[in-house]
Amino acid sequence: MFSRTALLKVWNGDTYVTERTVDAVVGRLRRKIERDAQDPELILTGWCGGYKFADVD
Repeated sequence: MFSRTALLKVWNGDTYVTERTVDAVVGRLRRKIERDAQDPELILTGWCGGYKFADVD
């Protein structure tokens, strides 16, 4: 699981981003790769406020 704070490090402090920016990027990514972005199977939201990849066999 990756917390939103950990994912903010992707931007390396180059621009002003917030945790909501991470949510927006994950939402756009879901729309591109998920069958149904409203019911994600690949990128899951964790209870602790982060994201994780689903176990795919």
